[in-house]
Amino acid sequence: MSKKTALPAPPPGAPQVTGRPVAEWMLLLSMGGISAWFNIRNSLRTGDMPIDLALLAGVAPVLAAMLSSHIVAKAASDGDQPLPRRRRTAPRGIDRSAEAEAARKLYRKSKAQGAPLSDRKLAAEFGRSRTWGTNRISEVEESPLGIAATGTDHGRA
Repeated sequence: MSKKTALPAPPPGAPQVTGRPVAEWMLLLSMGGISAWFNIRNSLRTGDMPIDLALLAGVAPVLAAMLSSHIVAKAASDGDQPLPRRRRTAPRGIDRSAEAEAARKLYRKSKAQGAPLSDRKLAAEFGRSRTWGTNRISEVEESPLGIAATGTDHGRA
């Protein structure tokens, strides 16, 4: 019977070493070796290419692929910061038509009652498209004018 022993914790600030880089290199070298072998074999098979040129034709594309993959991986790991998420913005302008104001008012009322209308239901109430309903909801929810909080459109009762 063997008892599993826990490895001591690395000192603070020490880089964590895993088997992952070894496995990545093994995969890269094996796939690169196979690709180079097939390239060289294909070049020699035609019979009219000198051996040194066949070696170059076999190895050069593989080396280029390996180097470019490491350059990209290095560039990606340098920042180690997630890409910024695109912020969802409100529509560019608020539709000031009476119909749009009535839709916003209806949406605010449904929200105050605890059952906000969906974009489809809001649009159906006015015989408009789903996008139109989505835009009205966005105007209420994301308006810099605060029309969601005040319950009025642009300061009007």
